Amino acid sequence: MKLHIFEIREDLWSIKLQDCADVDNYASWIDRNVKDYNLCAGLTVPPTTDTDAADTDSARMITKMSEKEHIVHLLHWIPRNNDWKLFLELMKHKPAMMTATPDEIVTNLIEKQRAI
Repeated sequence: MKLHIFEIREDLWSIKLQDCADVDNYASWIDRNVKDYNLCAGLTVPPTTDTDAADTDSARMITKMSEKEHIVHLLHWIPRNNDWKLFLELMKHKPAMMTATPDEIVTNLIEKQRAI
């Protein structure tokens, strides 16, 4: 279970917009990985050592990925070129960004891609 979680996280940090055909595919790929991660979340992680097994508090819960972390993954590998740079800066400083959902971010990304 732990290895699967780590693989999903590694995949989330490695996908880039330029590796996908468009924002829709990019966002779908990230969304699938976040959903897979969250399916594993909440499950008890078994102890990793005999010492841990003796400790009743050693079983730890994997917490679900927050919407904010989901958004971080969506924005992380957007190119920092001239086409996207200003958009990303505005997104970081936009007050609505603090309450945005991943779907709203994807909508903004799709609109920007169309404008480009």
